[in-house]
Amino acid sequence: MDFETMKTRQLLLREGLFMAFVVLLPFLVTQACSREEPSEPQSPQKIVMKIKKPKPQKESVSPPPPREEEKKGPSIQMVKPQETRAPEVKISDVSAQVAMRPDKAKAVPQGDEHIYIVQNGDSLEAIAARPEVYGAPLKWTSLYWCNQQALLNVIKGPEFEKGTLPTGMKLKFITQAEAEKNRASQGKALWVINLFSDKTMRRISPLAIKLIREGFHPYIVKTTIHDEPWYRLRVGFFKRPSEAKGVRERILQTTGLKQVWIAKISEKEFTEYGGY
Repeated sequence: MDFETMKTRQLLLREGLFMAFVVLLPFLVTQACSREEPSEPQSPQKIVMKIKKPKPQKESVSPPPPREEEKKGPSIQMVKPQETRAPEVKISDVSAQVAMRPDKAKAVPQGDEHIYIVQNGDSLEAIAARPEVYGAPLKWTSLYWCNQQALLNVIKGPEFEKGTLPTGMKLKFITQAEAEKNRASQGKALWVINLFSDKTMRRISPLAIKLIREGFHPYIVKTTIHDEPWYRLRVGFFKRPSEAKGVRERILQTTGLKQVWIAKISEKEFTEYGGY
């Protein structure tokens, strides 16, 4: 066999092998694909909708039960004091039938040195003017303060301080030493309430008695207005204006006056009238 023949056979063999590979290639590819694991089926697309949830309602919370120590403790309540409006004062006359409030009466030391025995023709004003008593006629209000029960139905009229008292009647009064002790306990209480002024005592006296019976401490001073003597009715004595302000409202209700005002007095006036 010559060289050319062998070369031809080798070429034909190669072409046969190539054709066989081409024929078998689709079959091999199909078998390889059949061996692959099947892919998972795609799930359908999910649709998300936003749902609005209702707001939860707040539950009412009841207060916790009181502790055992709170149950045992005392109950404290703020009680507004009851105020009654006093009838309007009749200036033309003073009613001595008004019952005195015994709880408002001021304690006066007992003893013969503090007692004045009424003489024939004596009046509150005349007794207050005596040097052994007060030495000042306008301090008759202090005598009335100390003897409210005894003087309850003794005298009637607008100028009560000038009326004649029963002879032999015993009246208590405050000595100068006692007045000094009273002022010392009060401190510098220089604030007062001015009610009104008048040229005579006719309108002042009934109102002063009414105030005393209602538990206030009125006093009367003499002043000069436009070169004329006037009498001024005041209620004392207070350390601060705030104290006087609270009493002022009660005075307006008691007296029926439309207006009163707060003022600061001198130390001289306080020494003269304070403590009585």
